[in-house]
Amino acid sequence: MEFLIKVATMRLALILSLLIPTMAFAAPSDFNGDGVSDLGLIKVLPGSQKTLRWKVVNSSPSGFGSTATVLTDLGKIGDHIAVANWSDSNVVQAGVVSPGTSNTDLTVTWKIEGGQTLAFGTRNDALFIAGADFDGSGYSDAAVASFQGKKLLLTIKGDPFASNGVQSQYQLLFGQQTDRLFFLKALGANDWIALLRSAPGKSSTIIMRNLLNGKQRKVNVGNSKGTPLPIRNSAGVDSLLAFVSQSSTKTTLRFRDAKKGNMKGKKTIGSSGTVVVGDFLSEPGYEIAVQTESGYEVYNPFSKQLSSIVTETGIAIDQINMNSFSPEAPGLTSSCPNIEAISSGYIYKTGTSSHFSPGDPRNGGGSFIIRNGSGKPNPSGSCVKVYDAFGNIVDEYARYGGPGDEWLARFYSRGLSCSGNTTPAQAAAQAFSNSGSYSGYFKVSNNKCIKVSDLRKCYGSNHC
Repeated sequence: MEFLIKVATMRLALILSLLIPTMAFAAPSDFNGDGVSDLGLIKVLPGSQKTLRWKVVNSSPSGFGSTATVLTDLGKIGDHIAVANWSDSNVVQAGVVSPGTSNTDLTVTWKIEGGQTLAFGTRNDALFIAGADFDGSGYSDAAVASFQGKKLLLTIKGDPFASNGVQSQYQLLFGQQTDRLFFLKALGANDWIALLRSAPGKSSTIIMRNLLNGKQRKVNVGNSKGTPLPIRNSAGVDSLLAFVSQSSTKTTLRFRDAKKGNMKGKKTIGSSGTVVVGDFLSEPGYEIAVQTESGYEVYNPFSKQLSSIVTETGIAIDQINMNSFSPEAPGLTSSCPNIEAISSGYIYKTGTSSHFSPGDPRNGGGSFIIRNGSGKPNPSGSCVKVYDAFGNIVDEYARYGGPGDEWLARFYSRGLSCSGNTTPAQAAAQAFSNSGSYSGYFKVSNNKCIKVSDLRKCYGSNHC
């Protein structure tokens, strides 16, 4: 099969002989091995290192606790999360994917709890995938998608941290640069690689492929957009796909049959927090949880039950991890030839400033501020465009006033002449729908954009 290039010495027959079918029923994000999903959280520690502290709200058959316990300190701001069954088929472990120390350092290192590391991929690769088990061994694989012309080349390292796993590597040409990659357990013990392909005025199509035998399936999913979240049924198969859209105040979930593509339901939840998937309730199949200010709203699409979990909050995580350091598709690089990560001197806020009066038209929008004396450039125009990872404009910020003692320039997304009149949550949702990433790129000069890794989060301010 021309689409599957085996580049390791391990034979495919050996991989097939090592399948562990029972792993199809293991709970995702199970940090304590009790067979039920736990709630993983990350807090950023104070200090110049911005270390990530991993915490877990452990579950039990009777429910969740109200506080989280510390698991480990691993990674820092700027790393990507890589939770997976790296070396234990029953327990997930913390992991991060870390870029090099400068923009010219293209190296990428995968690190997991316990100290093991793996050099794999470069920061220019399109996508880093963690949490999938493509070979069905029971251990998670690491995968990297890179651009090869207009196509995507997927490189998979099987069981890279499992001493008794299937040590192998594959390459696969699969998809185009505008497709949204994801993975799901379509049937059997192993995950399938999949993509969602959309075109203006046409129905979206999902193409999924089994790397073990080359079997492929195509599903028409109507006008669905964005990267779908697979939802597992009680038989251990991802039978539903959840398409997520968010406004500033709510999350809308649309469910489609993963095999036939037809609509299976819709649910709106009154929160626009992070969405995670897991086996959180004593209901058939998995649930989808939306983070709130006090915990989570948890919905089971099979039983239609909605429950609330009140517990400690933080940056929510689960076992579906697909991220990019530099998703520089041609559309983005033409608008942003040079990309610089947001740093000291810039402020990005997602909430209304406390000094605004109730009638201020800027209320409810985002702000992008450049400090005076920071050495950062002052944009020449009155408007700053915001691009997604594929170069689509998702918002526009308008200049307010002139320089002051503290501010070189201030831009706002609502209430001014060229403001996009959106909320940061709406811009983030649009960026994610277009590109599969919540990143936004603020164009501050003809050849430079400032990258905000997640438009839903504040940078450089403690007053959000």
